[in-house]
Amino acid sequence: MNIKEEIVKRVQTLNLPEAEQLPAVEFIRVNLLQRIGVRIAEDAPEETLTEFSRLLDINESDALEYLDSKLPNFHRMVLEELDILVEEYALMS
Repeated sequence: MNIKEEIVKRVQTLNLPEAEQLPAVEFIRVNLLQRIGVRIAEDAPEETLTEFSRLLDINESDALEYLDSKLPNFHRMVLEELDILVEEYALMS
């Protein structure tokens, strides 16, 4: 799953003016990463969290692929958080 592409698809469903779409994607992407971090901190082993943080500083895509390989529910967790964020963004706009 390409998270950025998924975010873009979801933002397009909001029917925002074109000038507002890129800021919306970035807002959701940043908040999604934060929420993922919080959720894995609750459930994942410390070594998984440490490696995720290290990889995130280097390459976001690699960090997310790492979590996907380590956490069986990662895909579902991302989609859940993404749904919530898109709904929240829709309410703000």
